[in-house]
Amino acid sequence: MPKDTAQKYEVIQWLMIQVSGIGPAFGNFTHFNLFAPKPNDYSLSRYKTELLRLYELLDKRLGETKYLGGDEYSIADMATFPWTRQHQAHGANIDSKPNLKRWFEEISARPAVKAMVAKQADIKSTRETATDDNKDRFFNRGKYARA
Repeated sequence: MPKDTAQKYEVIQWLMIQVSGIGPAFGNFTHFNLFAPKPNDYSLSRYKTELLRLYELLDKRLGETKYLGGDEYSIADMATFPWTRQHQAHGANIDSKPNLKRWFEEISARPAVKAMVAKQADIKSTRETATDDNKDRFFNRGKYARA
């Protein structure tokens, strides 16, 4: 986090964009794309549209500054980068977003990020083998729904 107050608030602003926009939109797109019962065309279209808008916003911002919060790598970049790692699965072409692509490649090359990606690769998902009951419990649906 920068010491300079104005720079600190730039970082906080972009961290809030991740927390209130990128995380929810990218997560909802993933949910409706992979886990929600079909058909769900409206939900997929809604979240894909928002996801692509946010990729455009990131590219625009990164055309103005080296990192999301300004000239220095910050918590805003650390919080946003993992969501962008799935850009291919999201159907977002970062080749058409040169500023986002530069940022993504630069962060991907950081030693700590490489170590995180390697550790994450060792985590085995049970997504494909989970029972319907396990999915219902995890997503609070079916007999586990509170509504």
